[in-house]
Amino acid sequence: NTNRKNTTRSTKRTSASKTNTHAKSQTVNRQDQELWYEVGLIVMFAFMVFLFLCNFGLVGPIGVFFKNIMFGLVGLTAYILPVFLFVAVFFGWVNKAHSAMKRKLIAGTIFFLLLSAIGEFAAGRLKDMESYRFIEFYKKSVEHCNGGGVIGGSIAYGLHALLDIWGSILVII
Repeated sequence: NTNRKNTTRSTKRTSASKTNTHAKSQTVNRQDQELWYEVGLIVMFAFMVFLFLCNFGLVGPIGVFFKNIMFGLVGLTAYILPVFLFVAVFFGWVNKAHSAMKRKLIAGTIFFLLLSAIGEFAAGRLKDMESYRFIEFYKKSVEHCNGGGVIGGSIAYGLHALLDIWGSILVII
């Protein structure tokens, strides 16, 4: 009977020890994960600052390369693209457990792209275009640092072809 009590106590201690070790392991993993999130946010912030400085030609030839890509893709909204990317990644990481976050990120991205299309309308190049030319949107946006780039220009061209200027503006609004 004494052996049985000792065995039961020993088993309880071993189980408690395993539970404590498992809880400590989960705490360490959670702390490591939080640390990596923080490191990732710092890296994203540094990248945002780098891209932002590229827009103003302050980073040299590599900066010009990135500036051309950003303006070629989204035109005038390239000035706010670095901030948009940082905010999107930040809120995505912080609120990853919320199911509505994905919908909000998608809605924010669509809003950003529509701003890019508005930039193309503001540049006034659509009325002079006889046909859709992908490369022209890229080149003109890079050359003049305005318009909507390839993405905004394509959206604006499609809307303009179907709805003309006023119908396009109403759809975007």
